[in-house]
Amino acid sequence: MLQQFVRLTKVQPIRAEELVARMCEQHPDLYLDLLIGAVDQELLPIEEASELTGLSADAIEKLMVEHRRAIALNEGFVVCELSHGGTAKIGGHGVAVWEVVREARRSEGLEDLSESFPTLTKLEIQAALDYAEAHGREIEEEIERYEAMVQRKRNEYPNAH
Repeated sequence: MLQQFVRLTKVQPIRAEELVARMCEQHPDLYLDLLIGAVDQELLPIEEASELTGLSADAIEKLMVEHRRAIALNEGFVVCELSHGGTAKIGGHGVAVWEVVREARRSEGLEDLSESFPTLTKLEIQAALDYAEAHGREIEEEIERYEAMVQRKRNEYPNAH
């Protein structure tokens, strides 16, 4: 059905606009979601979205951050790879969420983390941090296991650097 609607937007754009307008009348949240999505994709300036909604530019930006977080979590940036003992990793990269969290504790913010993980986008890093916030105990146990292993190795090989 969705593919047919996409086709309709190309073949009969005015009719598609009318349908979207009707849906937005019945579901006001949908209108805001569509506007925020358009701002996120840089199809609509924040100022224009602000005028259309009556919300401040700051409010629009906050909604866009929430929108991006939802997308990140829904699009599988963070996945659980059971073949690695169930460790939560950032999809497509193999970087464990606990590694991002451990580094985040030593860093000075997202820019700093981006330098530590140059293959990850800021959105993926934020998704990892959001995942960790929602699964704190799991991530904390992973960090504790890792740090215990490092300590065991230091005790076994005191002269190794």
